[in-house]
Amino acid sequence: MSNKSNEIHGMERNVGAAKRNIRKSSDMTEEDKDFCLGEGRCWMDDLKKKSLSRQRDYLSKFNQIAEYHDFSISKIKENPENISKIISAIQESAYAVRTDEYSPETKKMFKQTLRRVIEFSSKLDDQYEHPKQAKQDLLPYDFSVHIKEADRDRTDASDMPTPSDVKTLCQKIEAFKKPDTAARDVALMLFVWDSGCRIGEALSTDMRHVTINSDRVEITVQGNKSSNDRKNTVKIATPALKHYIGYASLCES
Repeated sequence: MSNKSNEIHGMERNVGAAKRNIRKSSDMTEEDKDFCLGEGRCWMDDLKKKSLSRQRDYLSKFNQIAEYHDFSISKIKENPENISKIISAIQESAYAVRTDEYSPETKKMFKQTLRRVIEFSSKLDDQYEHPKQAKQDLLPYDFSVHIKEADRDRTDASDMPTPSDVKTLCQKIEAFKKPDTAARDVALMLFVWDSGCRIGEALSTDMRHVTINSDRVEITVQGNKSSNDRKNTVKIATPALKHYIGYASLCES
């Protein structure tokens, strides 16, 4: 459990690739490239406060928006009509390549990117005293990044993995992967399945959050800005977690 999500998913490499795509783009204005990644104060300075996965998502969405429109995204405040064009393009899935229609989550991410761009651009000039004022003045009154309840995708309970499915998958992992990788992957999968944690919550768990008992493992799941830490007890995943923790400790010694 000591592996960080950044290490597992190679997020730093993903962020680097997103930056390279922007720098090499032939369809983006130089003004937009400087706005995002310039030598002076740039948008990336603010994005560094976000997680690596957020940095990747914002940079990717910025790239798609900036390459599509024939005006500079960094100067969208010069004409409010430009903002309306971006919002319409998001709603119509105009930047889509591999799909005909964006999911509600993808549209949300595009809108969040637009909002972040407006926030940062308002800090670069004296037109607005605070980013909140810029958003109130420039974004339509009905602009929202929230997903309507009716549009949310819900998982069908019949599609959830059964105990037999999970057992079979664990056996396949142990049979075909290297011992250290198999121990990690089985422990992670069983922990998520047993605890009901989100994958990000599981990946952010360190040994200081774990208490090992004889028949169970107690884990303090780390909260965020909208939720508190919570204690979670797992039983089914206990043998796999103990095996992985012991294996990892042995490898480190």
